[in-house]
Amino acid sequence: MFRALIAVLLAAPLIGAIGGASATHRDEDAAVRAVLDSYLAAVTCPDPKPLDVEILAADIEAFWSTGDRYLGRDAFAEAVAEGVADIVANFESFSAVAKDVTIRRKGDLAWLTCRVDVGGKLTRDRGATSHSVRSTFVFERRNDRWVMVHEHSSRPPTRK
Repeated sequence: MFRALIAVLLAAPLIGAIGGASATHRDEDAAVRAVLDSYLAAVTCPDPKPLDVEILAADIEAFWSTGDRYLGRDAFAEAVAEGVADIVANFESFSAVAKDVTIRRKGDLAWLTCRVDVGGKLTRDRGATSHSVRSTFVFERRNDRWVMVHEHSSRPPTRK
């Protein structure tokens, strides 16, 4: 019985540390997800939020489902602004919703995979449109903040 008591007393700090790591893990995942949510809020219509360029690494690289490649924060932010202008001009409402989100982390790197369902109601009674893109986002913790360093989106092939 004495040995069991000692084992429990020795294990108690370890159990507490594991529980603390779990809470920290959830907090870190939530911080990564908040960066993604901030990005997606910038392309929601009719009320797009301004893109917070501070969530983007200065050296971000992105490959969009259009086939375009963007290098650097300024090029990426400009492409988002152009996309938002196109959305506002052509849609009464538009949304981009991340589904099936998986976040993995190792040290100061995190990668997030998801399906982003996009679509909305077109202006001038032209109906509605929707499609999904598969996306991978890579984040890096820099100066105690998570920033997006890479994005890759592609449209799944259409089934025949």
